[in-house]
Amino acid sequence: MSTLVILQCTGKKALGGQPMSVPDPFSGLLGSMRHQLMELYQPNLNFDELMPAYQRYGAGQLYSNMDWHTALQKIAQGSLKIIIVSALFGALEYDTPIPAYDLVMSKTKRRWLGGNLLGNTIQTYILANPNIKQVKSFISPSDYLPAMGNFIPPGIDDLGDHWIPYSRGAEVAIGHVTPFINRL
Repeated sequence: MSTLVILQCTGKKALGGQPMSVPDPFSGLLGSMRHQLMELYQPNLNFDELMPAYQRYGAGQLYSNMDWHTALQKIAQGSLKIIIVSALFGALEYDTPIPAYDLVMSKTKRRWLGGNLLGNTIQTYILANPNIKQVKSFISPSDYLPAMGNFIPPGIDDLGDHWIPYSRGAEVAIGHVTPFINRL
């Protein structure tokens, strides 16, 4: 059995990176919307400077205060999957290489919600990974949750959402995300 943890991206992003390639299971479903958003909001992204999403977001309080050592062990053991909801990229697996960008979900949530694109994509991901039996999300109810729409398919245990106040990412990481992952 595997648990899917859904995190939101952070406003603060680490800079730098290098060219890299890791398969992105969301590119086919989200590629068109990603391209539109890049053209509209981020036309000059540097795809020669990539880093895994969880490291790119590591400049923010949530990611820099998480116990990634344990999380990566749980991922390797198969008991944990992590996806990140991003204002620009929609959904990302934790290790998908991404460039630095500057965009907030409040600008893009209506586009992701249109036709329940983001919610349907996350559902498709869950259904394509039959070991996922439960989902826990640590996301903002004002921007990220509305952008996701209906994202948990029937038969999957919804462990609920934990709100992340933008200024308290460290507290949420230390007090909620890391203990939850450690219990898996």
